[in-house]
Amino acid sequence: NGQFRKSVGGQKKLPRIDRNPQKCLSLKILSDVVIYTEEAINSPMVFTTWKEAVDIGELLGMRLPTELEWERAAAYTDGRKYPWGNSFEQGRAVFNETGTRAVKKHSSPSLEGIFDLAGNVWEWTSSLYGKIDLIPKLLKDSDLMVLRGGAWGGTDPVHLRSEFRFYANPECGHNVVGFRFAKDETG
Repeated sequence: NGQFRKSVGGQKKLPRIDRNPQKCLSLKILSDVVIYTEEAINSPMVFTTWKEAVDIGELLGMRLPTELEWERAAAYTDGRKYPWGNSFEQGRAVFNETGTRAVKKHSSPSLEGIFDLAGNVWEWTSSLYGKIDLIPKLLKDSDLMVLRGGAWGGTDPVHLRSEFRFYANPECGHNVVGFRFAKDETG
C-alpha cells in the first residue's frame, strides 16, 4: 500500500480502477472482510483486479511475473516445497490469520531474500489458467488467471507450497489477492 502511494503519487495518468461488483462472484467466505491494522501501510494491496495490476505495472515500467518465474523465485533452483525449505513450519508465513500483515514482519524470506512468496495474499501472475467447468453458470466463459502463494485466511498448508497453483476471475478484486512485479533487465 505504501509503495503504491509513493510510486504513483506524482504520476499524472493513474490506471482506472473499476469497482463494479456485478462483474464478480459474491464469495461470502472472506470476501467482505477487510482488516485495517496499524500495519496497513506496509501490507499488500488487495481488491485489485488482474487488469488493474497489469496497468499499475506498466505505469511503473514493470510487469506481473509469469507463473514459471514466480515458481522459480519460490522453489529456488533446488525445487524446495516452500520458499524457506522442504517442510511446513507454522509462523513462517502469514497464514490462518484474520487479515493481511506487514510484508517482512511475519514471514521468512526465500533463499534469494524475497518475502511473502508464501502466505499473506495470493498473487496474480501473467499466466492464463484457462476455462474451468466447475461453475460455468457463474463464470460465463471467463478466462481465469493463475494465482500463486496462498493467503492469510487459508488453513491448508498445501496452498503455501511453491508448486501449488490456484485461479481467479481477472475481472474481480478480492481481499485475499494482491500482486508483485517483475522487471526485465536491460543492457
